[in-house]
Amino acid sequence: MVEVRAGVDAYQGAAWVREYIRELNTSYRFVWQSYVYWRCSPYQGRYVNVHRNGLRATWNPPPVRVFTFGAYTVASHLSKLLHAKGYHA
Repeated sequence: MVEVRAGVDAYQGAAWVREYIRELNTSYRFVWQSYVYWRCSPYQGRYVNVHRNGLRATWNPPPVRVFTFGAYTVASHLSKLLHAKGYHA
């Protein structure tokens, strides 16, 4: 199955594809969890990482914390400016 999936045109023969697909297939171990039914078992690899809560781990930059003092409009305006620049503050 790895060879079939790795050969699709979207990957354009990338060197990492076969290793990624093998790791993806290995990481698919599911455990029953109430209310959500199935979650993945914890897994850590080069391409696939699953937290102990059963969700895929993704990197997110730490949020920027800004403290403002004074009128609410100053804080609101600053928040709007930072958001426009792509900051999650």
